[in-house]
Amino acid sequence: HYAEAKLLLEPSLKAAEAYYGKNHLETAKILNLLGNVYLLEGHLATAESILLQALSIFQQQNHPESYICLENLAKLKYETFAQSEKQN
Repeated sequence: HYAEAKLLLEPSLKAAEAYYGKNHLETAKILNLLGNVYLLEGHLATAESILLQALSIFQQQNHPESYICLENLAKLKYETFAQSEKQN
């Protein structure tokens, strides 16, 4: 179902960026969701890039949802560590 989620979120992101701008909270919320989907899919580099974008916007606005984004980034770091441990 991750592919379906991305099919919904990616056009939503483009619409939010066009309507609100790239640094708006609504755009950050969609970025956070999309980054989480990539995280759950195991595309960690893509997820990290997207989540860091979202976090930057949230922090610029001093928005409390930055904590949710930080939680997703913590999960990502854990997954990155777990994958590196499997390879060793």
